[in-house]
Amino acid sequence: MSQVKQITPVGVVPKAWVKSTLESVSEFITKGSTPTTFGFDWVESGIPFLRSECVTDNGFNMKGLSYISNEAHEYMVRSKIVAGDILISITGNVGRIAIFPKELVEGNINQHIARVRINEPNECDEGFVYYQINQVLYRQYYYGIVTGAAYPQLSLKQIRETPIYLPPLPTQKRIASILSAYDDLIENNLKRIKLLEEIAQRTYEEWFVKYRVNGEQLAIDEATGLPDGWMNVELGSFLIKLESGGRPKGGIDKDLKNGIPSIGAENVLGLGQYKYGNEKIVTKSFFEKMRKGIVEDKDILVYKDGAYIGKTSMFQDGFPHEVCAVNEHVFLINTGKSELQNYLFFTLNRREYFMKMQSLNSNAAQPGINQEKLKSLEITIPTLNIINDYHIVAEPLTKQIFKLAKINDKLKQSRDILLPRLMSGTINVES
Repeated sequence: MSQVKQITPVGVVPKAWVKSTLESVSEFITKGSTPTTFGFDWVESGIPFLRSECVTDNGFNMKGLSYISNEAHEYMVRSKIVAGDILISITGNVGRIAIFPKELVEGNINQHIARVRINEPNECDEGFVYYQINQVLYRQYYYGIVTGAAYPQLSLKQIRETPIYLPPLPTQKRIASILSAYDDLIENNLKRIKLLEEIAQRTYEEWFVKYRVNGEQLAIDEATGLPDGWMNVELGSFLIKLESGGRPKGGIDKDLKNGIPSIGAENVLGLGQYKYGNEKIVTKSFFEKMRKGIVEDKDILVYKDGAYIGKTSMFQDGFPHEVCAVNEHVFLINTGKSELQNYLFFTLNRREYFMKMQSLNSNAAQPGINQEKLKSLEITIPTLNIINDYHIVAEPLTKQIFKLAKINDKLKQSRDILLPRLMSGTINVES
């Protein structure tokens, strides 16, 4: 009879730390459900409802939110969550961890998420528990115990049996305080990024949708329906670059550690957003042979194949890497003029243009857009002086966004280096 290998999520911890389980320190551990199962419809606003995409490798993602009514929320008691609850993805990409943010106060979850509410009077700090199980080692542990090869799943029993290791409560609080200081800085920077992008977007709406530039309402040409001197042209008429990249035949070598980042559609997320854990690597020799798909400053990225065709992003000032490329599922777009890139990005980033690019797809089985169809997309081009004026407004905003994004990357790296050292007792925080 073969010996069963014991799977444990941690290496060495101090002898004084007490082994426990997630269930032992929790008030409850449950999973959610779907409101439509109980006859409730989705609503435009109300109680935040979380799907599994809200719980990412980088914490909580607001963009995955839907909403349900107060009535549905009160009925679905077992899946109610409040600020501070720990959320764990239990299907698909299992073991992703997040904390439900304070600003949302309360919410509800679907069946693909487990909620864990720590019982703090149990000599346990919820922040410490969150950071301990939010290590790569725990994610690997969860992948080692999942069931279902095609669609990995974790049971609530497995979540409840998750081993944790507890130092004295004052030590827990000190460790959580050190790590949360990094997360607070990261969160503040994310809020600043959002605000800067909103300023650029609001200015765009005022100038190029309402036709009110620097407080002056522009005269409209009755024949075109546009301000004097503006015109509608095809996107392809003013681009010097519209291309995608590629990856080696046979696919990516998952064991390759050193090389050049190859960016896929999963990282077309928006200004200053990037998931480093999602990227793949190609060899330097493969990269040097690439003739297309190499990222240049202020390139606009367009998601070209899959369910979210038309999503856009832009890379600038060495973010996310000084040297990188894209694969065959991403278009790179460049006009060759920095001031026009800002205008074009905030144009393509509007929902109106996302829907236009979605409509360019003609393949229901495998959604996608080709170069010729993207070139045919009609774009409104203002006069050069107004484009230059908008660049003067937008460029400092985008530069600050990418500066903050790079700072956040360094903060995450520092936090992730500290995390396992604090959790193993390598760094002593006891007074």
